[in-house]
Amino acid sequence: MDIVYQIIILFATAGITWLFGKLKTKREKTQSDLQTVESTISPLLVSIKELNEHNKMLMSELLAERKEIREKDDTISLLKSERADFIAERAEFLKKINCLERKIEKLTKAFEKSTKNDTDNTTTTT
Repeated sequence: MDIVYQIIILFATAGITWLFGKLKTKREKTQSDLQTVESTISPLLVSIKELNEHNKMLMSELLAERKEIREKDDTISLLKSERADFIAERAEFLKKINCLERKIEKLTKAFEKSTKNDTDNTTTTT
């Protein structure tokens, strides 16, 4: 009977050893799988980081360009309003010039008429 107990203990020990070996193998396989996944994902993470940095750089350039465009648009708007003011002033000056030209014509006619009257008066008195 002693031999039967030894055989049972031997089988139980062998079964437990096999089970722990299997669990250890599973743990090692899982760890190996995780290492494989990590080695596969690491370059991807580096690429993602580089892409994010490049994206940030491009975004800052884009924002700088947008700011520059906004400033140019503001300058253009200001120049357009100044141009409109200058056109209005030019039209006003042209009206004044036309008015002054008419006055000059009237004064010239009046002067010619008065000089003609003066010459007529001087010739009739002589």
